[in-house]
Amino acid sequence: MKGKEKILIGASVFFVGLLLAIAGMVYASTNISSSGNARWAWSDAIGWIDFYTPNTVMVTSAGITGYASSSLGFISFDCSTPSSGGSVCGTSNYHVTNDGNGNLSGWAWNDAVGWISFCGNASGVPC
Repeated sequence: MKGKEKILIGASVFFVGLLLAIAGMVYASTNISSSGNARWAWSDAIGWIDFYTPNTVMVTSAGITGYASSSLGFISFDCSTPSSGGSVCGTSNYHVTNDGNGNLSGWAWNDAVGWISFCGNASGVPC
């Protein structure tokens, strides 16, 4: 193999790898699993809530970001990553926090039902 061919093949492999890495970043914007029941939550008022489908929800030891899907529209967990609705972000900087042990507190927003409270957690952290 000649030197120019090696460079061309090496550059091609590099760019294909770069494109795959970029594609992975675009599609890996959630840490919610697509399989099993972990992606779902139930609310008597809203019905099933899907944390995976919008591909935006991130759960960390500090909180939840992004928005989930429901029959009443998106449920936004913070103003940094609201759904296309999220009109309340102009007047409120809401968010849902995690104490690192999975105890959530704070507020989420849905344009149809309004505020969704995470204040009844087991740790008793006030909102």
